[in-house]
Amino acid sequence: MENETKKNGWVKPIVWLVVIVLVVWGGYSLFSKKTSTETSQIKIGVVLPLSGDLAVVGEKLRNGIMIAQEKSPKNIEFVYENSGSDAKTAVSAVQKLIDVNGVNIVIGPYTTEQVLAVAPILKDKNIPAFTFTICYSEISAYENILCGYPGATSQLESMLPLIANKQIKSIATVSENSTFSQDAKNFVKNNTS
Repeated sequence: MENETKKNGWVKPIVWLVVIVLVVWGGYSLFSKKTSTETSQIKIGVVLPLSGDLAVVGEKLRNGIMIAQEKSPKNIEFVYENSGSDAKTAVSAVQKLIDVNGVNIVIGPYTTEQVLAVAPILKDKNIPAFTFTICYSEISAYENILCGYPGATSQLESMLPLIANKQIKSIATVSENSTFSQDAKNFVKNNTS
């Protein structure tokens, strides 16, 4: 029973993520200048690591999205592509989804490297995307990409009032050499001095 709970622990969050994406897309469709015949069929491209090192995660995400797909309106079509746990493959997958399949929105890719590789294409084609990655500063610069997890800046903004109220004069940061840690370090440095 415990293993079954662990195995299915991803399902609810993924279903809710897809529902949120569908609601956002629905609002976008309602307020865009397209006519109802242009928006009657919605194609959602899904780019997941279905092979390679991250295949286990990709399969779990796909299973959750497929549950949401079963509950979604019939005018919504999901088209899946494999990113192969690789940025170059993710670029090819996104290009195919847009140019061949004609998707209106993209869910994925999974990793920061992949998202940064496909972001210029999504921006150029004006395709909104929801990604599962942390929203690093480089990704948050793209207005058409929604991230599944807040970046360091978003997480640390809530601490600024505490620092001011406690009149903290100095802060030491110890961090690893990762994008998240560097964003955190730069935020603290630029907002607390």
